[in-house]
Order: sequence, then C-alpha cells, then structure tokens
Amino acid sequence: MATKHFIIDRLRYRNLFLKRVYFFGILLLIVNPLHAISEKDSLLSLLKSETISTDARAKTLIHLSWDLMYENTDSAFYYARQAAEISIQHKLVLDVADSYNALGVCQIVFSDYENAIVLLDSGLLYIERAKLLIQDSLNKDFSRRLNREMSLLTNIGNCYYHTAHYQDAIRYYLLANKIADQQRGGWRQAIILSSIGSSYNELMKFDLSLKYQFLSLDIAKQAQDSSVIANTLTNIGTIYFLMDSIEKSKHYTFLSMDIYEKLHLDYFLSTVYLNQAQNLIRQRKYDSANIYLDKTLRLLPEYPEKESEIFYNYQKGQYEQSNGNNSSAINYYQKAYLLSMKYESDKYKLFSSYRLENLYALAKQFDSAYHYLKISKQLSDSLFSIESDKKLTEMEVKYQVSKRETAINNLKKQQERDQQIRLLLIILLLVIILSSTGIISSYMVRRKKTKQLHKTEKKLMATELLKNQVEQQKLTEDIEHKTKQLTTHALNMMQKNKLLQEVNDSIVAIVKKPDNLEESFRKLKRQINRSIKADDDWEVFKMYFEQINNTFFDSLKEINPKLTNHDLRLCALIKLNLNIKETAAVLNLSPNSIKSARYKLRKKLELKTADDLSEFIQNI
Repeated sequence: MATKHFIIDRLRYRNLFLKRVYFFGILLLIVNPLHAISEKDSLLSLLKSETISTDARAKTLIHLSWDLMYENTDSAFYYARQAAEISIQHKLVLDVADSYNALGVCQIVFSDYENAIVLLDSGLLYIERAKLLIQDSLNKDFSRRLNREMSLLTNIGNCYYHTAHYQDAIRYYLLANKIADQQRGGWRQAIILSSIGSSYNELMKFDLSLKYQFLSLDIAKQAQDSSVIANTLTNIGTIYFLMDSIEKSKHYTFLSMDIYEKLHLDYFLSTVYLNQAQNLIRQRKYDSANIYLDKTLRLLPEYPEKESEIFYNYQKGQYEQSNGNNSSAINYYQKAYLLSMKYESDKYKLFSSYRLENLYALAKQFDSAYHYLKISKQLSDSLFSIESDKKLTEMEVKYQVSKRETAINNLKKQQERDQQIRLLLIILLLVIILSSTGIISSYMVRRKKTKQLHKTEKKLMATELLKNQVEQQKLTEDIEHKTKQLTTHALNMMQKNKLLQEVNDSIVAIVKKPDNLEESFRKLKRQINRSIKADDDWEVFKMYFEQINNTFFDSLKEINPKLTNHDLRLCALIKLNLNIKETAAVLNLSPNSIKSARYKLRKKLELKTADDLSEFIQNI
C-alpha cells in the first residue's frame, strides 16, 4: 500500500513541476513580468491617435496583446489578430512574426496546443522570409529577428512539452539555445536551459536534467536575475525529490524559498512551501511539515491557485493520516475531492477518492468505502480513456506540426533551388555569351587565316606555275637544241659517209687513170683530213642522245643485255624518227642492210609479228 501512495505522490509532484516550467516558459516571450509595469491605458490612448503610423500601430497592438495576455486572453488574441492583419497588408515581416507569436501564446494559455503550434510555425515562416531580407549583423533589425526566432522556437518547445513530446520539445529548446548563445545568454537563455532540464526530467534522465538546470543557474547568476535563480533552484529541488535525495531537495527548496521571501513573491512561495512540506512528510517530520502547510494556508486566500489549493488539502490529509488522525484526514481528503470536482481535476479526484476508500474501510464504514471505490474505479477507467483520446490528439498535433515543418523545409528548398536555378541561368548565359564570342572570334580568325592562306597559295601556285612554265620552256628549248644537235650530228655523219664515198670514188678514178698521181693523192689526203675530225662522231652523238633520253640505252640492255653497239645505234636513229634510207646514209649501209638489221633487232627484242618496231622504241 505504501508503494502505491509513493507512486501517486510522485505523479502529483511531477504535475506541479510541469506547471512551473510551463509558467516560466511563457515569461520568456516578453520581458520579465515580475519587473513589468502595465501600460494598458497609455497603449489604448496611443491607438486612438490619428497621427500614429502603420508601423507604430502594429507594434502598439502587439504590445497591448502581451500586456493583456494573462489578464484578458480573449482581448489579447483580438489585438494580436488585428496586428497580424495590418502587418501582412503592409508587409511588415518581423511584426507579422511577432503577431503570430502572440496569437500562439494565447492558444497556449487556452491549452489549445495544436492551434498554438500551427500559429507559431506560421511565425517561423515569416522569420525565414526575414532572414532573406535581414542578413547583415549591423542591421538594427538583426538582433530583433534573432530574438523573435528564439521566442517562437521556445514556445513551440513548450507546446511539445505540455503534450508530452519531450524529445521534440528538447529539439526546439536546443535550437532556441543556439540563438541565445549568439545573444550572449541572459535570463532568457537561463529559462531555455531550465526547460531543457525539465524535459530530460520527464524522460527520467535525471543526470542530464541536473546538468542543464545547473547551467541555467550559472547563467541566471551572471544575469543577476533573482526570480530566474529562484525558479531554477525550485526545479533542482524537485529533481532531487524525484531521485529520493530528500536532503538535497530540502536544501535547494530552502534556497529558492529564501529568495522568494526576500523578493516578497508570495504567489510562488505557496508552491515552494508545499514542496518543502512534501520533503518533510517523506522524512516523517510531520510537525515541521505542518508549519509549511500552515504557511501555504495563509497565502491561499490572497493568491488562490487551483492546483496549490487542492494539493494543500491533500497534503494536510496525508499529514493527519500519518499522525493517526484518520477522522481529520478524511475531512481534508474530502475537501481536496470537492475542490477537484470544482476545478475539474480528475487526477486529484482519483487520488483523494483512493485515500478516502482506504480510510473508510479502516473505519469499517463500508458503504462510504464502496462509494469511493466505485468513484476511483470510474475515474481510473475514464482517465485511461482520456489518456487514449489525448494520445490520438497528440498524434494529430504531431502530424500537423510535421506537415508544417515539411512546408517550411519545402519553402527553404524551393528558395535554394530558385537561387541555384538563377545562378545556373546566369552562368549558362555567360557561357553562351563567351562561347558565342569565342566562336565568332575563332571563325573570323580562321576566315582571315583561310583568306590569307588562299591568297598565299594562289601566289605560290602562280609563282610555281610560272617557274614550271619557265622550266618547261627551258627544257623544251634544251630538247629542241639537243635534237638539233643530234640531227646536225646525224647529218654530219651522213656528210662523212658521203665524203668517204667520194674518197672511195676518187681512189677508183686514180686507179683507172694513174696520171698525175701526186696531185691526186694530195687531193685525197685533204679529203681524209677533213673526215678525221668526224671519227668521234658516234661518241658525241651518243652523249647528246643520252642527255635527252638518259635511260634509253639502259632500258634496251635490260630487255636484252646482248645488244651490240650497232644495234644500239640503229635503235637511236629509229628513236630520232629516221627512215630506212636516212638510217642507211648515216650508217653508210645499203637500205637492204638496214632492213636486215631491223629484222634481227626485232628478234633480239622479242617482238611479235604484229608489233611495230618504231612504236616500241618510241615508248622506251
């Protein structure tokens, strides 16, 4: 039985712990309300002014919304919505984000966390737009943009915290803390770190929870913010209570109590007194616990708070039950039960009815015991059903948030894609321009070079043609010259043979008429001397002939190496187109002898009957 009581106490204490974190999470959204002074009247007066600018009107409506946030949440929501409409119409991006932040917090106060997340996410969308417009850290709105983003992220974390999505809460708190680092810490960062610690506490990760709470405490001390220091000390005491380190819990609870008493913050003292009473009850120091319970009782009428009032009576019942005053304990538990009905706190109705069931059973008042047993059973079944519905709601909230986050990510990706496309188009345009310029320039250079090359080639061709013409003319002239020389030489040979024939005729005449021999021989000698110079005629002829037909004799010898000089001479004269009679005259032979020589030559050259000798030799 004692074990079950302990579990119920832990649940109750964790619920109060959650409530405190919730309250201080909201304080982050504006200035510290413990130091704030209401400006409602002056703000309303400013709105009535006809000279107020659009920008100033939007900011005044937002300020008024925050000022009425806890006093009149409906009016706060109305003013924040007006501010949003004006800001959207006039494209005041940061004021739109501020307006959605205020609207989201109104929904948190209404405990409508699903709509709160949707509104806060909308604020983050405008922050993303503001990032594109405000990137310079020297811009006067840069710090304001960071503060708004930090506030929105923290409030989304608070929504996840209160819907028991602690990992998601931590994720958003860490994002907010990253921005807080850029803003040089301060009391805002202390509250964010404390919220992270509270989330780890709900996940039963007490070491991490204490780590972040002590980080929060250090920053709060640096900022010299006593109220945040006290809040963090209270949270540390709560964690140690849940870890069953009662002495440490008492120590830190006492430190926070001391600060609240010095600051005269009685509203918070009622909760701290109840915490300390719980520590003392756990240590069975009932008289000391009763002192703090009485202190709580004195504060409740001045600062009525639903949870604290119910818990006071529940704790008082525990105190009386522990001292054996069951009758008095029943009275306190009944008060706690009635207050739970009044404030619609099903959990405390369950706790109180369970205690009453046991006490009436001990008093043997079984009708009452059975009555509260049925109530506790119905409440237990109802709470399980409520928890199931709550989980479904949480899943729906998570889906909507995921959908919103996807929209934000898609917007970011789209912006990045658009920027990349623009950059690619610019690069592509530059590449096209440079390529076109290069192509045109290359074409002009090639065209110029081609034109110049064509001109040069034409000039070279003309020069070469002229050169060839000159050479051809020279060669033609040379051939003609040499041909004339050959012909002349052939005629000389013919003349020589003619001379020889004359000599022969002279000798025949001398023989016939031997008279005057001396004169006849002198005449014959002169004829012979004239012909002596022509002894080398063939060699000279051959030299001239080879200059024109340099491979002629070699080609003939390749056909038949056994060709004689007489054969070669005959071939050379045929090459010169001399007929049989002319050839006979040159060679000093009869035409019949030439015919016979030509016949033998055909055989040596292996010509057929149909082959023409002259044509064959001309082709060599």
